[in-house]
Amino acid sequence: MRTLIAEDNTAMREHAERLLRERLPQALPLCVTTDGEQTLARFRMERPELLLLDIQLPGVNGIEVARAIWHDCPSTRIVFW
Repeated sequence: MRTLIAEDNTAMREHAERLLRERLPQALPLCVTTDGEQTLARFRMERPELLLLDIQLPGVNGIEVARAIWHDCPSTRIVFW
């Protein structure tokens, strides 16, 4: 399963990566983004099955990102973090 982590806070992003690598290895491979626009672009390229999404992203916020993703790919699982 591919997972996309969208988190602008470095400490939180590294924590999420570490948790997924250690506790949920089936979530690999991981890709990481730090703002809403980058998240949408990366999602369209990678098509991950799971998105760990910060609600307060710079630019396009997490809610808007989720709406756009679910519009294009409603089966995507999103965990708001």
